[in-house]
Parts: sequence; structure tokens; C-alpha cells
Amino acid sequence: GQEAPPAASGAATSQQPTRQPATKAPSQQRPWDGPVVAVTPTEVTADCTAKPAKDGAGNRVSYNAGLVADGDPSTAWRCDGAAVGEKLTLDLPQATKVAEVGLINGYAKTDPKTGKERYGEYRRVTSVTWTFSDGSSIEQSLADGNQDIQTLRIPVKHTGTVELTIDQSTAAGSKNHTRDAVLISEVRVSSPQQ
Repeated sequence: GQEAPPAASGAATSQQPTRQPATKAPSQQRPWDGPVVAVTPTEVTADCTAKPAKDGAGNRVSYNAGLVADGDPSTAWRCDGAAVGEKLTLDLPQATKVAEVGLINGYAKTDPKTGKERYGEYRRVTSVTWTFSDGSSIEQSLADGNQDIQTLRIPVKHTGTVELTIDQSTAAGSKNHTRDAVLISEVRVSSPQQ
């Protein structure tokens, strides 16, 4: 029993110098700073998808996951409630390099019949985690009220999938917030432009 304390302190002393060489080459850690080009996913799936609804004119509106990659911010994926922990998975063409990720964190639609802006009526996503095929991940905080795509540059990753997990959304019952659901209008994954 008396040998344990010296072994523990000896281990702590001998391990300290080994922490420094674990750093990667700087070029692998820096976010890409060149031009990018959007990648079209081969498939988009979601853990949760709300049932179709009707717009102000009575037209059927679908909320399937693929709508986040259709290039049209007036269409969206929807999950009822806060959607915290829910995931969107984007399958990419084989051996895709990813340098930037981003999304529109709410419903960027104006109802064609009533003229109402839908963005403020629903919850908005304020924090997400992006996870890549190698298991690495990066968090992104999002500005509430910005209906444009909010992007994040990352160190270049080779990945076949990108998983978007919702970490936080705005609170239910906030001012002008009458619908308890989360919508994401667009998700963009971009590669370095060669």
C-alpha cells in the first residue's frame, strides 16, 4: 500500500513532457481559407420529421429532410418541439473533402397567401454540433434573427457523411413565437475549390 503514492507522483512527473509532441501539423488544424464550392448530398435523413401541414392558401407543405439540400430557403425540414439531440445526416459522394459547413437556423419563408414571415413564429436553432466520418466534431453557435446561411470554416476533412446534431434552440413561448417546432431551411456542406 505504501508504494502507490510514489508511483502516482512518478507517473505524473514522467508524463508531463509527453503531452507536447501530441500536436498535429499546423496546416491540418487551421480552417480552410480559400474559395469553396457547395457539395450536393446523395441523401439526407433525419431522426425526426413532422407531419405535413397546410400553408395560408391551404396548400400541402411537406417537411422531409431532403428539403434542407434543395437550394430553396422557403422549404424546410421540421421537427416538433425543441428538437434538442435530433440529427440530420447528409451522405456525401465518396471521398468528399469538406472545408465549410453551414445552415439557415429557422424557417426562412414568407407565406405566399398571408405575407407572414414564418421565421419568427417557430423556434430557431442556436447551437449545433457537426460530426464527421472519422468521429471528429465541431460546434457552431448561431445568431438568432439571421435568416441567411450562417457558415463555419473548418480544417479540411475527408468524409463520407456529415451529421448535424441540434444542441440548443430558442425557448418556447418567447415573443412572437407561437409554434413549438424547429425548422432548418438549408444546410450547406462545401469543399475546397480546386
